[in-house]
Amino acid sequence: MSNSALFSLFGKLFNLVSDLKNQNEALLNKVQVLHTQNEFLTDKVLNLKTSVEALKKGLSAAPTQLSLLKAVELAQSSEARKSAVVIKNTGMASDASNDSLIVKTLASECSITENTLII
Repeated sequence: MSNSALFSLFGKLFNLVSDLKNQNEALLNKVQVLHTQNEFLTDKVLNLKTSVEALKKGLSAAPTQLSLLKAVELAQSSEARKSAVVIKNTGMASDASNDSLIVKTLASECSITENTLII
């Protein structure tokens, strides 16, 4: 082999090693980023497991279960609730014939019972 061919071969080898070194550095940086993200996600999952376990322990306590059952029962029942609606600073017409209709509409919109008292 001539010197120029040998020189050309070493030049190509140098370029190849340089490219491989750059690619290796980029891969090492990506691995470091992935490692950091993995640690973050692992910590997050461990914290989530701890939170879920605490919630599970709290919900398994008898008083908590009773409270939840009662709350669900009350939310699903359509029992009439005692309530009142007070309308202040309203100019009423002298004609009282529409008062009953107004009260029924308000009771319907406010989801209250229709036992009414107009003062």
